[in-house]
Amino acid sequence: MTKAILTCALNGVLTNPAQHHIPVTPEEMAAEAKRAYDAGASVMHIHLRQQGAGKGHLPSWDIGLSRQVQQAIRDACPGVIINHTTGTVGPDYQPALDVVTANNLSDDLTVVPNDGSGGFAGATTTVLLNGGDGP
Repeated sequence: MTKAILTCALNGVLTNPAQHHIPVTPEEMAAEAKRAYDAGASVMHIHLRQQGAGKGHLPSWDIGLSRQVQQAIRDACPGVIINHTTGTVGPDYQPALDVVTANNLSDDLTVVPNDGSGGFAGATTTVLLNGGDGP
């Protein structure tokens, strides 16, 4: 029997929830993660979104929100791996990096854009797995 790891990307990096049905709040993300988990997904790829009215298409690097989203998903999907990505961050990547390193992601994945020169805006990625040091 061939084994596979199924990953569900719960929302896109800048996908507008006014145009596409994507989860934004911790509760919405947990509900969609649960649907994917029940269908066999074991990894949830997440982007954090600003929570204000009309701002769900914008990224958020709020550490408290990150913890809320992760806890809601973990409560709904025991044992799931969370692939917490920074998404698009621009020249000042520190807030995005802070949000993924501030959380206990030792059993999870984190993906940050990396152009190979120490900047975080290029075509390759750095993956932090099991508490790796990363960039």
